Formats: sequence, C-alpha cells, structure tokens
Amino acid sequence: MHIILIKLLLHANAVIQGSVNPADYQKGGFVVDEDIENASISGGGTIDGQGNHKNFQFGNNLGPRAHLLFFTRCRNMVVKDVTLRNSGMWTFRMVFCDGVRVQGVYIYAHGNFNNDGLDIDSKNVLVSDCRIDCDDDALCFKSDYSGYVVEHVVVTNCILSSNCNAIKFGAASHGGFRNIVISNCVIHKTSEMTIKLNK
Repeated sequence: MHIILIKLLLHANAVIQGSVNPADYQKGGFVVDEDIENASISGGGTIDGQGNHKNFQFGNNLGPRAHLLFFTRCRNMVVKDVTLRNSGMWTFRMVFCDGVRVQGVYIYAHGNFNNDGLDIDSKNVLVSDCRIDCDDDALCFKSDYSGYVVEHVVVTNCILSSNCNAIKFGAASHGGFRNIVISNCVIHKTSEMTIKLNK
C-alpha cells in the first residue's frame, strides 16, 4: 500500500525525542517510512534519537539499536532543513528507494558505535548543502543486495566530518554502484575526536 502526500513539519524550536527503551524499536528505526510516496520532513526542527543514552551502549555492531530515519521502498521523498542528532545506529538509512532529496540537513552523531551519517542503498538520490559530523562513516554508499545497483546519486556542496571515513563505498558491495557524482564538498576534522572502539 502507498500513502500519498505525508508531511512532517518541525518548527525551528521543535524537538522530537525517541524512546530510551530499545524494545520500542521493532522496525529498526525511530522514524520509519515503508512504501510511502511524495512525503517530506522539513521545517528547521530537530529529531533526537537519544542513542547516546546508557540503554543503547551495547558496543560495536551489537545490540538492538535503531536508525534515526529508516526509509524502505519509498519514492519522491524530501528531507530538508532539519537537524538529526544522537542516533542509536546509522543516522539516516535509505534502502530500495527511488527519488530522495536531502537538503540543508545537519547530522550530529557521536553518541554511539556505528554512528554513520547517510547510508544510501537507493536510486535517484540528491544530497546537497548538508553538514554531517559523525563518529563513523559520514557518507556511505551501501550495496547490500545482489542484483540491486545503487545508481544516479549526486552529492554536492556538503561539509563532511568523520572519525572513520568521510566517503565510503561498501563495506557491502553485492549489487554495485553506477553514476555517482560527488562534487564541491569539504572534508575536515570532527567536532569530537573520541573514536569508539571495542571494549
């Protein structure tokens, strides 16, 4: 089923906080969109997953932790002018989507292990004018599924900061990558230099 014309409008001082109970995230994300078309998240406010809470500190690649935004099989989506903070896992993951625009988004993710910024496993994606400051990969192109090519992606005018990789293709590379352009981006050190390692 497809849902048409959904808008989440966050005013400039608005903050939506996620639960600190890991059991509340049965679908793998705080804001989860599946099979949705023509939807948007915008308005200048903040989505805070509280992934830095002690209840989510399981360790590297461990525990039931949630992405902050998790889009699956969505079309014509827009995420614009919002702040995404404190994800429990990768901040914004998009899988099997076709047509996603991410513009003017600020991602701050230093509260947990595996704190990627954007994880793109989709097609026809435009990322522009974003600032990503995170502990793990800032911009990560995933290709988790054999037979599905990640393609037609443009990233431009972004500031990328990472304690791991600013730009990464993989680690999963099953379907491959095609027609990806990254231009006019600045890469520099993060605001926090504490790298989370296995204990």
